[in-house]
Order: sequence, then C-alpha cells, then structure tokens
Amino acid sequence: LIDALPSIFGFSLQVTQKIVYVFWFFMMVFSAYILAHTINSESRIFKLTSVILYQFNFFILQGWWIGERTKFSAYIAFPLVLAIFLKGLLLKLR
Repeated sequence: LIDALPSIFGFSLQVTQKIVYVFWFFMMVFSAYILAHTINSESRIFKLTSVILYQFNFFILQGWWIGERTKFSAYIAFPLVLAIFLKGLLLKLR
C-alpha cells in the first residue's frame, strides 16, 4: 500500500521511490520519538539524542542500500511495541 499510493496518484517511478524512502525514514524517527517520550517526557535533549542514535546507525545502513522494507517495518514496530508495553507496565504499577 505504501508503495502503491504515490504510483496511484500519478507520480513517476523515481518520485514514488523517493516518497516511499522518506516515509520509512520519518516513521523510524516518529517511532523512536514515541519511545523516548514514553521513557522521559520532560527532557528534549534525551529525545533528540535517542532519536538520532536510533536513526543513524550501522545496523540499518545496509537496509537503505537495498530497500529492505521488512527490516524497516520491524525497526519501526519495535519502539512502538516497547512504548505500549512500558505504558501498560507503568499503569499497572500505579
């Protein structure tokens, strides 16, 4: 669906690929930010540092060269699942 939507709207193949890569990039940033906000909602420096370190690392670098969407989706889902788990755990402890 993510790959098909830009194509349906009439974008060329190159523009479609650019849109899809930007989508994956920002979804990784968004999911890391959600986890960082769940852990420490007051510190802006913590959130910025954790998002940058999560986004730019050598584990995900190979995925950008060949466009591993499965790796990207797992990389996006892990912080979201962990944030939901931590929120549930914190609510249970109260």
